[in-house]
Formats: sequence, C-alpha cells, structure tokens
Amino acid sequence: IYYLISRKPIDTNLINIPNPEQKLTILDGVKSYTIWAAYSTFQEDTKGSIEKGKFADMVVLSDDIFIIPDSALLNTKVIMTIVNGNIVYENKDNAIK
Repeated sequence: IYYLISRKPIDTNLINIPNPEQKLTILDGVKSYTIWAAYSTFQEDTKGSIEKGKFADMVVLSDDIFIIPDSALLNTKVIMTIVNGNIVYENKDNAIK
C-alpha cells in the first residue's frame, strides 16, 4: 500500500520512478487489496468488504492508516489477523494501547 500511495520504493535508491504523480489515495490503495481484488476474481459476493454473509477476513493494525502520514505506514504493525471469523494470528507485543 505504501508504494501505491507514495510511488516511493523502500528497497532501492532509485530516484527516476516513471510517472511518480500516478499514485492512489489511501482509500483506493486499501480497496485494491480488498473489494477490487475480490471483484477481479469474481468473489465480491463473499469477500472484499465487511458485510453480513461474507467471510470475516481482516487485519487489525496498530495505527489508523487513513490519518497517518504516508511514511508512517512503514512502521504500522499487524496486531491481529482474522480469517473466516477466527483469530489466526495475534501479536501481543504490539497490542493497541
């Protein structure tokens, strides 16, 4: 998501990124991994958004990614991963305060 919204790679010193102005908003970045991804595989009826009757697959993050600066995304931690309504990962060291 960081690269989608900033067009700045984190693993290289490249400075000549083609079309650096072509970046997404944070909302569109999240949608590209959720509802749009589900739609692209014809699974939008069961995945991609939190609605009654859909799989309860989601992550809980350490920060509100919709309000933090782009660079802070790199320090955001996954607190919990939920798949089909069941907790499959929990990081107790980085619990939400």
